[in-house]
Amino acid sequence: MIEPSTTGRAAPVRSLALRRAFAGSLGFIAFVIACGLAIPSPVAAADGATPQIIHLTGSSETIEPDLKLLCPQGGATQPRFENVTTGKIFAIYDPKLEAVAEKACGSSLAAPESSNVQILNTTGKLLLVGFAPQAGAKITWGAGCGTPIKGTSVILPVNGNCRAMVTDSVANPGSRFCAAIVSVASSGASSSGALDCSKAQQQNRTLIEPYFQPGPCVGYNASCIWYDISVIPANCTDADWSSNYCANTGGAAYNLPVTLSCAGALPEPTYICKGPAGSKYGSAKYPGNCGNPNASYRPGPSGSPTALNAYFYPDDNSYGQPNAVCPNGQALTITFLPGL
Repeated sequence: MIEPSTTGRAAPVRSLALRRAFAGSLGFIAFVIACGLAIPSPVAAADGATPQIIHLTGSSETIEPDLKLLCPQGGATQPRFENVTTGKIFAIYDPKLEAVAEKACGSSLAAPESSNVQILNTTGKLLLVGFAPQAGAKITWGAGCGTPIKGTSVILPVNGNCRAMVTDSVANPGSRFCAAIVSVASSGASSSGALDCSKAQQQNRTLIEPYFQPGPCVGYNASCIWYDISVIPANCTDADWSSNYCANTGGAAYNLPVTLSCAGALPEPTYICKGPAGSKYGSAKYPGNCGNPNASYRPGPSGSPTALNAYFYPDDNSYGQPNAVCPNGQALTITFLPGL
């Protein structure tokens, strides 16, 4: 995988900011009243460069009807107000109102929503999912993930939906997810059941390679998640691929079909990698339905079987790399599929 950098693939820069509107003015007033705090006097949002300061001065006034509370999402750290008429967004400067806003937003961001990774098990079997973090990052297994094994792995039931939160880090290489089918007899949360995804290539496991980058990222003051699928054999090089499709370099890192997609309002590429494994690309047993490794373009949001869907070899070239990004705090969805 080529880690994101300022000299690599040109990242998409978009102007649309994703923020979650928690409530309209009436709902917010009710929350403030319930907390026993005074209501601010009606002050319209300023349309100039200086943010409007809202004061708490009385108990018989109402907040400006055009104001909406915006809870922090992605890289934002504080609640803010939006004038829904003008679209102007500005900070909350009054300490009391800010405290109420933070409490209101805190109640709206409880797990399982506070996750940046969703893992779906559609294999029809029990699935053991492992994670190896990039340096400085850690994972918190959330709703639907079950009891962690050694903190690095969880067992997902059939049709399981696991939501997790991974913290950001600037360290390279990035993080790793991998998975394996487990039998009912071995499905107990024993210490011997953890997966070490840092060795996924050597164990011929499909490798999901996210990089959790703190903000600002790709044009936003927010975090982002770079993502790709790798089926590169453990000792494969670009020269080996050009010579004999990486024959005798350890075999393809592939054991399960998977898709990667980016949940959110901004459409990003969906990568689809499926078997069966075979001799379509030499003797390394690459998956046969993982896109075209010789293509020079990535799939769109709906995926494309002819585009470049995964890394078959390191591919140090700057064009056509099958990695994409979930911008502005959007979540990454990893779906393990049925079949081989």
